[in-house]
Amino acid sequence: MLKYPFNIENILVSATKTEGATPTFLTTAEVKNYLRVDYTVDDTIIADLIQGAYDAFEGYTSRSLRTYTIEAVWEQFGASVDLPYAPVTSVTKVEYRFEDGTNNDVTSIWEQIGGSIRVLKPEQIAYGNRLVVTYATGYTTIPGKLKMGLLKWIATNYEDRQNTADFNVYEVPNSSKHMWAEYRVMTL
Repeated sequence: MLKYPFNIENILVSATKTEGATPTFLTTAEVKNYLRVDYTVDDTIIADLIQGAYDAFEGYTSRSLRTYTIEAVWEQFGASVDLPYAPVTSVTKVEYRFEDGTNNDVTSIWEQIGGSIRVLKPEQIAYGNRLVVTYATGYTTIPGKLKMGLLKWIATNYEDRQNTADFNVYEVPNSSKHMWAEYRVMTL
């Protein structure tokens, strides 16, 4: 068994997302071409469906398609912490937050390893305080399979519009689930 501080359970208290610019992964013209639509009457609906597809992907996979700045706070933490949203593009700040409300920047003693951070110097961990990590997530470009899943989600919901009043972006069509399965973040 790993010894202290490696065997401490991480307890995430909050993760606040601030949305940045939304990259244009799909244009209205591209979606209309996929749907074989050559008129402009439904352009607003198609634009809404594009945003809905982004929401559905993020809800189904727990990945951030758009760019976000995340501030995650742990009440208890060990020498390694998994960041709650993927893909992590950069960790901008790691701090210890003390009970009096002050922060101590400790970015230099933590390193990013994929979707996690780990401490370089375990003896410098300030236990009894909160760990606050500010980082960026999102895609700059998306793989073809992910894009095809977005298009299939849009096509399914464009063709089946009678339930738009009860619209639930988390009801993902099986064709999109198949395309997005490998991107899904699974937690144990």
